[in-house]
Amino acid sequence: MNPNKNFTDLKMKQRERIQEWLYAETLCFYHDNNRMPNKSDREIILERVCIKIENADIWMGLLHEKVQQVHFILTKKQIEMRKYKKNRRKRAVK
Repeated sequence: MNPNKNFTDLKMKQRERIQEWLYAETLCFYHDNNRMPNKSDREIILERVCIKIENADIWMGLLHEKVQQVHFILTKKQIEMRKYKKNRRKRAVK
């Protein structure tokens, strides 16, 4: 086992699963609070996702830091894109 494994070194399925967890937790936060998470909120989301990663036996050295690097780059863009598409669909229906 390589203790210095990066996110990009994981299998595609593992990366996708982590991205889905990050997105789901962030989306849940967004629906509950009607805003994107701030830095302290992100820490809570990251802790939840790190627990899921550990339970799935996905090994990443310095897990929390590496997931943190990936997290909001992916998730924030996904939420913004989905909000944009949803608004675009609403305008098209009107």
